[in-house]
Amino acid sequence: MARQVRHPRDILLITLGFPPARGGIQSCLFERARLASERIVVLAPGIPGAREFDREQSFPIYRWPAIFGQTAGIKRLCQLLFPLIIAWRLCQKYDVRRVECGQALPFGAVAWCLRLCKRIPYRVWTYGDDIIKPARWRLVRSLLVGILRHAEAIFAISEFTREHVQALGIPAQTIQIIYPPLAPVHSLSPDALQAGSTPTILTVARLEDRKGIHHIIEMLPALCHTYPDLLYIIAGDGPAKPKLESLARQFNVAKHVQFTGNVSNTQVASLYASCDLFVMLPTPAEEKGEVEGLGMVYLEAAAHGRPAVAWDTGGVAEAVIDMQTGRVVEKDDLMAAQTAIQTLLGDSVLREKLGRGAQRWAAKMQQRSAQAIQSLDNDHEPS
Repeated sequence: MARQVRHPRDILLITLGFPPARGGIQSCLFERARLASERIVVLAPGIPGAREFDREQSFPIYRWPAIFGQTAGIKRLCQLLFPLIIAWRLCQKYDVRRVECGQALPFGAVAWCLRLCKRIPYRVWTYGDDIIKPARWRLVRSLLVGILRHAEAIFAISEFTREHVQALGIPAQTIQIIYPPLAPVHSLSPDALQAGSTPTILTVARLEDRKGIHHIIEMLPALCHTYPDLLYIIAGDGPAKPKLESLARQFNVAKHVQFTGNVSNTQVASLYASCDLFVMLPTPAEEKGEVEGLGMVYLEAAAHGRPAVAWDTGGVAEAVIDMQTGRVVEKDDLMAAQTAIQTLLGDSVLREKLGRGAQRWAAKMQQRSAQAIQSLDNDHEPS
């Protein structure tokens, strides 16, 4: 019988969120994989466009089939069984020495099984919602806590997230803050750092109620009174788009609002570089366990030299430093947010100062992320 060949890849990342799907978690985990491209194997759900995307990557990506519709119970069962079966085979094919769970649930259960049966330790990424929401249900909370307690390490994307993980009784020494790694950004030319003649604010987000885009549209009549040529660009798509388009018509500001739909990474970079100000005022339903764990888009804007206006919710104040990289105002204080936008649009010196500070902050955060990931990967170098 021929001896099976094992491949020298020792990290298996199992995640529900991975490109070509869009979002903060997807971007975070893709960059994490890219930083360990010679050692990592990714297991993610099959989605439209995945085959073409996977062929372009320098690391192997395996997909489980997205079948059986959207029935919640069956869907969750498939998200448990398919990854377990495929992960088991991947551990036989590759020299897997660590499993990383992109989400504690349901993949922590998969990793727990691999730990029991194959003695492969696992680590878990955490973001905010993924911890707070399931912890509201007694039985699910018990499973979540068990998974986290048996993890070799837990990665929290912010101090805010770390506090919520620790509140479950998880020892502080097992929790490490790793800010989400960002995609490399080419140095901006002096021309790119100069905004155009039309004052422009930008939001990049999935279009859903919790992103607070409706608040910015409601401010536009007052903002346009001061800046008649103001343009508000909304990059992204989602279920709230029809409602937002209707709201723009209702407030008679539709000509000032541009919906781009989903755009490529190159197009997003161009939008960041051409706007004056990045604005997002998230409104997660905290009573339902929703939070803004950090807000990667603030850091992406900062990496392109753009200051942000945000309000203090969840981990946002770790991504935007008030009066250093932008303005952070009290949550739900619409007048304070509107005043901050008006001030920064009208004060180019302050805006450029904060933009430079934002770019330095993003570079520092990126360096921290890369060093932290390199350090954790060096903890289990192949022998």
